[in-house]
Amino acid sequence: MSTLLTNDCPTGQMLHFRFVFPCSRYRLKLGLIDLGDFYRLGNYAKEGHCPSDKFLRYCFPGAFADLKEFAKRKGKDVWDIETVADFWQHHHSHKESPVHCGKVVSIDPHFVTVEVSGKITRTTNPFMLMIKPGDEVFFHQRVIGQKK
Repeated sequence: MSTLLTNDCPTGQMLHFRFVFPCSRYRLKLGLIDLGDFYRLGNYAKEGHCPSDKFLRYCFPGAFADLKEFAKRKGKDVWDIETVADFWQHHHSHKESPVHCGKVVSIDPHFVTVEVSGKITRTTNPFMLMIKPGDEVFFHQRVIGQKK
């Protein structure tokens, strides 16, 4: 069973999916998920749904383990939305793929242009978040996961 994603107030599990989803291509390339899993994740994103807890843990075990440990240290439930947001915005520790915060400069049908520390970055908005120029967003691997 999946849970419908909402633009403005996702659950912690939904927010986690938005941030791990960009890693699906890399995990497929490494053989950590198969092509069926990859397409299934893409369909969840495209249709505006969140995978089950079990499927998320299967596809992204390292990210879930890191989030679980972070929540435990904070004394919070792993799917508490504020805990998930804090983890991804400030404590996601992978240097190769950090989460960035930037200001939306422009939006066209395929890309969202975001400014981060004076540099322009092209991102995507596959979750169809309600954003406009001037909004601040968090993105991971050039995929917008949350509006600030």
